[in-house]
Amino acid sequence: MGGNWEHKDGTYDYVPVDCIRRGLYFSSKISYGELTDLISVRFDKEELKLEVSMMALNECFEFKVQKSSKERFVVKCCGDNCEWVLRASTYKDTNAFHVTSFKNEHTCSRTQTYPNIRNANKKVIGHIIKDQLTDCGRVYRGKEIVKDINQRFKVNISYKQAWRGKHYAEQLLSGSAEEAFVKLPAYCHNLELANPGTITHILRDEFNSFEMVFIAIGAAVSTMFLAVGMDGNNQILPIAFGVGKTESGDAWTWFLSKLKDGIADHPELAIISDRASSIDLAIRTVYPLAYHGLCCRHLMVNLRLKGKAQESLWWATCKAYTISDFETNYNALCAMRPAIRETLTRVGFHKWARSHCPVQRFNIMTSNSAESINALSRNARKLPITKLIDFFVSLLQKWYFERRQLGGKYYIRTG
Repeated sequence: MGGNWEHKDGTYDYVPVDCIRRGLYFSSKISYGELTDLISVRFDKEELKLEVSMMALNECFEFKVQKSSKERFVVKCCGDNCEWVLRASTYKDTNAFHVTSFKNEHTCSRTQTYPNIRNANKKVIGHIIKDQLTDCGRVYRGKEIVKDINQRFKVNISYKQAWRGKHYAEQLLSGSAEEAFVKLPAYCHNLELANPGTITHILRDEFNSFEMVFIAIGAAVSTMFLAVGMDGNNQILPIAFGVGKTESGDAWTWFLSKLKDGIADHPELAIISDRASSIDLAIRTVYPLAYHGLCCRHLMVNLRLKGKAQESLWWATCKAYTISDFETNYNALCAMRPAIRETLTRVGFHKWARSHCPVQRFNIMTSNSAESINALSRNARKLPITKLIDFFVSLLQKWYFERRQLGGKYYIRTG
């Protein structure tokens, strides 16, 4: 294409395509700086469509596609008799497009605005908001997206447009769930190579479809399956995690059988969980020698204790170190709530009372550590599976690094 694009005021009738590649908006009032020969620049058709849509959103006008094929792309303003038009075609014998002409002047009434602009599709909205979704811990609701788009561009979008845009933005950042499952075997293999001592297993059904994945990072590591410990400083120590379709006895049995590759069964091993029958069955099957204690908080909820006085007596009963202290608090509690005596006797004192525990339970009376990891990963669980694993790996690396740095500040004098 020949001709001089530049006006004396530094603006252009035709938008240099190198500016399109840099993601700048079209505008007849923008000086784009150094030009690149239009013929030598090539770009993807989808990129051009996105830029035109962004321009329409930014300047609050609508356009219609007059021609769209493998070789040509022509868009015009929807305004009555408006001369605004952009034409592009493929470059020589390639699939790349280049702009052949661009009449960047609206002859329609600029008082005619489009508050409900139709060109604000999911791809446009997705590209606008994707930077707001880089932190998987942030909750970015549909109504917030609607408000942000309105404040920035003075246009209205529906909640449905916002939801679709958010979904597209998540795919831009993380890929699709289908792609993640395809990449999972290679991902696990590379995870083991990059982190010596890491254990990974993938379980498939008879149709070769995904059932569960188990990952333990280092020598220590849908539905989340978690094994969490506490270190000597009473800090949470994630040991292993898994992802499965459902929480069942078979699923927990498989998960614990893989955990056993890193943590052997032993009479002094203590496992604390809620009262789920699926977990109880799995522990009795895989870890028959280990002690299985119950989370006292979950048990308290099941007992439906009422008031601070009953809850205070409950914790005093659970945490008592001696039998005499246990009996004093237990009898006082049962005097207030006689109905719980039969339930707690049936459950077994050794399952929840520290004074009756056959192994060292120390101060681990609840499964709150696992619940904390669950809460921390609540938003990450919406990500494709490989991104979810990335979240846990990054979290562990961050914690280990911070604790190592803190530990390095202390030393023990000997001699």
